[in-house]
Amino acid sequence: MKQCPYDCEVWATSTVLLYKSVPYEKITRVFAFDREDRISDTLDIARRRGIPIWSMRDYADCKYPIDEIVAKLRKKYFLNTISFMIALAIYEGYEKLKFFGIDQGPQWKYLAGKPYVMYWIGQADGRGIKTEHPPMTVLFQTHVEEIKKGVAESKQRGLKNLVESGGGLIKIKAPSIEELREG
Repeated sequence: MKQCPYDCEVWATSTVLLYKSVPYEKITRVFAFDREDRISDTLDIARRRGIPIWSMRDYADCKYPIDEIVAKLRKKYFLNTISFMIALAIYEGYEKLKFFGIDQGPQWKYLAGKPYVMYWIGQADGRGIKTEHPPMTVLFQTHVEEIKKGVAESKQRGLKNLVESGGGLIKIKAPSIEELREG
């Protein structure tokens, strides 16, 4: 987050609010899709700071327009908060997106969501929306060993929605809109 110039509208995931070095006054929207009991600390910070919380959950200040986004963009390909944020920016007609702190790796928990983030960045690029990334981002790197390790660990735990395909690539079943709403 040190590289972020905070020179435009700033959207953040709720977990960003846990970092003391973040200038809260620069954040214009917070996005959260987890159950309230899992992120109550960050929701409290957002509320105390007057930052609107975007979500499909009941605790939202602003309801995330999932049905409208899926209808307009003709795709429901979401897993993590970043994928929802990029889709909303496309839906709202932003002409430029700057990305900071969304490297999506090399840890497995982030790599699992990377295809969704990359898909929506590709959608933005394909629609003529300018995208900017810090020069040292690992977002565009492939972390083959971490992927293999994550697939093996997931198989050991028996996760039902993880499937290995050829070449060490992975597919993760995207949740339905109903599943996203129910949590």
